[in-house]
Amino acid sequence: MQKVSMEISIDEAVVGYKHRILFITYNPMKLTKWEFRIYLLADSKTGYIYTILSYYEKITSDSLIKPELPVSTRIVLHLYNKLLQELPEAKGYHIFTDRYYISLIFAKKLLKLNAHLAGTINKNRKYVPSHIRKSKF
Repeated sequence: MQKVSMEISIDEAVVGYKHRILFITYNPMKLTKWEFRIYLLADSKTGYIYTILSYYEKITSDSLIKPELPVSTRIVLHLYNKLLQELPEAKGYHIFTDRYYISLIFAKKLLKLNAHLAGTINKNRKYVPSHIRKSKF
């Protein structure tokens, strides 16, 4: 495995596809209407992709760890745990992601794994403290 920098990014990517495949999704709002989705964990500095998780709708959701957590949190924890399996001594990663994955529950889970989180958060997300909801940014 290539050396991992301490800054990693987690995001989704879509691959346009028009042929028959079981896990293809249709999104009429996108330019590429027929697609399949993958989730990536990559090095923020080099762009090197370390881990990929293909989206198979309910199959993917059901196979992820910690079923009590939101799916978005479970996806990121799954990818991060795969990285830690390859590098069990690694600690202190800085994870960058977008607002889809960010939640306070997720941030607390990462702190327990000795990792840090950076990204934007929607003020209307569940468990966001009221002083943040009421603030005007």
